Amino acid sequence: MTPAAIAVAIAVPLAGWRLYMRMRRLRTRQRLGARRPWVNVVLTAVLVMVLGLIASSSPPAMAGLGVGVVAGGGLGLHALRRTVFEATPAGLFYTPGSRAGVLLGLLLGARIAWRAAELARMDTAVLVAGFPGQLASPSTLAVLGALAGYTGAYAAGLIHRRRAS
Repeated sequence: MTPAAIAVAIAVPLAGWRLYMRMRRLRTRQRLGARRPWVNVVLTAVLVMVLGLIASSSPPAMAGLGVGVVAGGGLGLHALRRTVFEATPAGLFYTPGSRAGVLLGLLLGARIAWRAAELARMDTAVLVAGFPGQLASPSTLAVLGALAGYTGAYAAGLIHRRRAS
């Protein structure tokens, strides 16, 4: 077994487990804290900037990232309209009402699995030399951009809702 195949054999189950845990949390009632939405907005902005730097040498990759961020932002706003907010004596809670976040997470999981299968077939020397090009794929950046746009728009909406109540 090659080192790349071993890495994939370890990384795919870990990524699958993390995605499952994330998806489970996206469908349950949650306390609307003061810090978590801000952390999401800041980290999402940093992620988009880093991905933009990686893709800056490839116009198709930048286009994929841009389309993904815009589409994800629209999905985030749609999900926000379907979210149920509850003000209780224990605090402010929300229940995400849209399956858009779950679908984007599954799409990301499928894209990671596809890329992992591609990487497992590559020779280690080719893999190391071509890694930046692997990340700058327009379709990969579109999926990452959609998830970032969704997360950023949804978190910004949660901040707005918290301030309004």
